[in-house]
Amino acid sequence: ARSSRPAPPPGCMRFYIHHDGDPEFTLAVSWAPTDRRAVRDLCALVAKRLPATAGTRHISLVTENGVELPAGHCVCACVREGADLIAKSVARPPSQPAPAAAANAAEDLEPYLKAADKAYGARQLARAKTIYTELLGVSPRLFTALLRLGLIEEQAGRHEEACHWLQRAVREDPASEEAAVALARSHLAAGEGEEAAAAVRAALERCGSGAGGKAGGKAAAKVAAKARRLKIELGRTLFKAGARQEGGALLTSILQQDMEQADALLPYGEACVALGQHDDALKIFLRLVTQRSDDSAVRRLLAASLGSKDGMALLRQQLAFDAKSASALAFLATIARDHSKLSASLELIAEAARLVPDASAYALQRAHTLEVELRYADALEAVREHCDANPQRAAAGVRCADVAALLPTREQCEAARWRPPSAPPSA
Repeated sequence: ARSSRPAPPPGCMRFYIHHDGDPEFTLAVSWAPTDRRAVRDLCALVAKRLPATAGTRHISLVTENGVELPAGHCVCACVREGADLIAKSVARPPSQPAPAAAANAAEDLEPYLKAADKAYGARQLARAKTIYTELLGVSPRLFTALLRLGLIEEQAGRHEEACHWLQRAVREDPASEEAAVALARSHLAAGEGEEAAAAVRAALERCGSGAGGKAGGKAAAKVAAKARRLKIELGRTLFKAGARQEGGALLTSILQQDMEQADALLPYGEACVALGQHDDALKIFLRLVTQRSDDSAVRRLLAASLGSKDGMALLRQQLAFDAKSASALAFLATIARDHSKLSASLELIAEAARLVPDASAYALQRAHTLEVELRYADALEAVREHCDANPQRAAAGVRCADVAALLPTREQCEAARWRPPSAPPSA
């Protein structure tokens, strides 16, 4: 009976493991809440109780409901006070030659790795982290798990933890460009500029010493392309780490080698924004946005250039403000608005609406942007101007002139605006 079971030491949790096999036995376990060991350590306790004649066996622990406890999980997190666990043991197969064992291990891990990759791709990062961590408990040098854990920690802003995983990933696959660049980013985010630059330099050295660099044809072209990307990353890293002159000079030299390739334009333009050189930055990002219109970094930096002190004047030097460019102006207005550059956005969309007065989309975009600034009377005025310019336009029998007649005037809006009382109410 459970009532006859001895009490655990003060502060400890007591639970029981029943071995389901030959020999049958029950193991009473007292577990301190500060003990962070994993389920696999419990399995090792069971294995010690088995006779030597049982041979090497695999132990798993199952709850009364038949749920197997993950080997890598902390005991305190998955076992409750007074629980009854079932220990199942099966004989391990004879040891295999190293290549065959490695192949079988990789095949055994494949379903779990696919599940982790699927969770990572679906942005279920907590689940992905759990599976990758458990995979490392079985295969501590699994590159994909090390890399993805580093990327997950980086995205969560835990940059020291990210560096830990990414350093291990680089050791496992020194040729991985993704791991090296991610390690540099994490060092940089952690305020470790020298370590960030060192990570990229080391990757560049490994790239230069690779066998592909001495080969010809496609292999040499791949190595050259990788070296160029790493040099660009080094220039960006140096600039952000404070070595602006060295980083800027490196980016400039890369651009001068081939002005047609746009890969170095983004970090160079980013440097121009940081230095306040918005004329060059605007030229660069207007070119890039035509090639990569959905690139969030390009849009953000273009908005910064448009919202600068002379941004609109510089844009007029690059773009003709006429009816043909109205759609481009509306597009730029959307980019500026999405990055809180509302003054620039309003000026751009107002120009587009002026150039094409019959475009309802431009009038509505202008009104919505004014609403974002809480300028409701101005928003209504923008709608009125469009209706006055297109009085006979109609939808479902309702003309723009009819809508304009229903809109309150600016004076009416001002009179209806709530104002705080000038003095508190008397008692």
